[in-house]
Amino acid sequence: MTSGKKEFTGNARQGNRRKKVGKLGDAENFSQTRKLFEDIAGLSDTPEIAFHCAKKVFNLITSYGDDGKIPEARKLFEDMAGLGDAPKVALERARAAFNLISDYGRAKNLPEARKIFEEMAGLGDTPEIALERARATVNLIGYHENAESLPEAHKLFEDMAGLGDTQEITLFRAMAAFNLISRYKIAGNLPEARKLFEDTAKLGNAPGVALERARAAVNLISGYSRAGNLPEARQVFEDMAELGNATEIARYRAMAIVNLTAGYRIVGQPNNAELLLEELLKDEVWYSAFSESASEMQKGESG
Repeated sequence: MTSGKKEFTGNARQGNRRKKVGKLGDAENFSQTRKLFEDIAGLSDTPEIAFHCAKKVFNLITSYGDDGKIPEARKLFEDMAGLGDAPKVALERARAAFNLISDYGRAKNLPEARKIFEEMAGLGDTPEIALERARATVNLIGYHENAESLPEAHKLFEDMAGLGDTQEITLFRAMAAFNLISRYKIAGNLPEARKLFEDTAKLGNAPGVALERARAAVNLISGYSRAGNLPEARQVFEDMAELGNATEIARYRAMAIVNLTAGYRIVGQPNNAELLLEELLKDEVWYSAFSESASEMQKGESG
């Protein structure tokens, strides 16, 4: 069955990643690299110089993280505190913190990722920093892979409400909800996943938010179908109607139908599966999306 699952650190990670900064970022001698930036910082203590240095250090942290040199990246991040707390500098530190959290998460070092995340709270509460914290939360929740850590992940999600209600923040809250629902499903806690899915209705149905809710619904339906709880799976499917008929939503609704029909057949109810397919045939958009999803499934099974 399809789950609509994506890499937990996908969209939220890409924004801060840049191409490597070249020879400087790849330098074998870390002390030489540090010396260069210390010399730049020593030219002046003006806000402009501090901001320039912060941007360069951010690039270095990105490069070191991509090379797996997390301790070096962490040391540079800590030294950024010496550049002051001007708004532009603080934002570069927040962006660097986001990348470090992603690096620690990929390395399965959740405690250190959490420490960096907590430090972000001290960088200020500007809209730009709030956005970086929201993006970091999406990834951090995804790194909570053990069932025992899910209450902590849920608290992270709840705390996002304090970051504001802008369109971008709301979208990241929906993305975080998807990650958490996925984790609850993997842990076999479908009731908690269902409750969270219902709570996401409060986030509205802006296009991006509706898409994240559709992906979460597919995950829930997959979980319920695998567990043989077809009434609950069908109810979630019916709830997807409120998400609209945009092409991408229709595609996820079609994926949900694939899961539902498979579930009906598993529990010996092929008639219900056929009724679902008949319903689908009445709508060209859904049928096209269903055919695409079914084709993708067949390729995956034969590959």
